[in-house]
Amino acid sequence: MDSVALASYYRIHATTFIIAAHQLEDASRAKNEALPGNFRSIPFYYLTHHAAELLLKCALLKRGVDQKKLREIGLRHNLRALADDLLKLGGNLSSDAMRLIDAISDQHRDHHLRYEALFEDSRVITPPAEAMFSALEEILLAGRVSKQT
Repeated sequence: MDSVALASYYRIHATTFIIAAHQLEDASRAKNEALPGNFRSIPFYYLTHHAAELLLKCALLKRGVDQKKLREIGLRHNLRALADDLLKLGGNLSSDAMRLIDAISDQHRDHHLRYEALFEDSRVITPPAEAMFSALEEILLAGRVSKQT
């Protein structure tokens, strides 16, 4: 698959994850449950973290980064490394978005949401939904760049 097609696939997939995360947030709100600190909110965070990864990869692909590079061990699930590469290539993310990426990057890279989230001594970080959606919107906009003239 060529890079532009893969970028589009990542963007569409990420968007469906974001829609599902909004539905989970709405369901939590209807039950008057907070997302941060609530173990039942893990699917919300899994969806939003993975959407961030896909959107960062989309933005990098649209800037000419090779697909093989995105699969490298140090980069493939490392949100901070993906964001750093995006910034080096002229992408723009606010300091708030970068702080959020810093906060969640290790747990995404090391799969804490999948394997450790339910343990009492879990190190899972659960930011407010608004912060997650705001960062995702910024990353989504970073993928608007086109290599076409």
